[in-house]
Amino acid sequence: MRGPAENVDLATRFLADDDTHYHHWPFCPEIIVPVCSPSYLSTHGQLVHAGNGEGHVLLHLTDAEQQWQDAWGSVADRKTSRAKWLEFSDYAVVLQGAMNGQGVALGWLSNVSTALLQGTLVRASDRQINTGRTHQLVAPPSRPLRPIVSDIAAWMIAEMQAELERLHPLLGPDTL
Repeated sequence: MRGPAENVDLATRFLADDDTHYHHWPFCPEIIVPVCSPSYLSTHGQLVHAGNGEGHVLLHLTDAEQQWQDAWGSVADRKTSRAKWLEFSDYAVVLQGAMNGQGVALGWLSNVSTALLQGTLVRASDRQINTGRTHQLVAPPSRPLRPIVSDIAAWMIAEMQAELERLHPLLGPDTL
């Protein structure tokens, strides 16, 4: 989700509400939830953020270790944590590792909502962070906005809102 979205019809980015560089539509609040497979949770138990992480494996994206440390407490402090760390250069691989039972990953709701609803991923702890930012669907203004792009954006937004409503009991009031 970095860099310009000029050679695509639709992408996701974080933008200011008054950004005029793209056509944009609000898509999903940025909510981050630690996730893992049901089998991992059954074997290792919940991740306790005030603890030292012993017995857990934290999966993270290269160059994103700071996100664990900034938000997740002492369990993510590499100086004191007893958790093991697995690092990947692709977020899809991070999530696949979590689904395969290899550890706990940070799950951005815009990416893990379907897996949470299907039960292939579950919450690894009771902690979640609502950053206050919103993922935006964006289309570059350098090309004409085709009606099909607007239709697809509307469909994607409707699907995400339906998933957020179904996740509401699991994640609480900050998800809508």
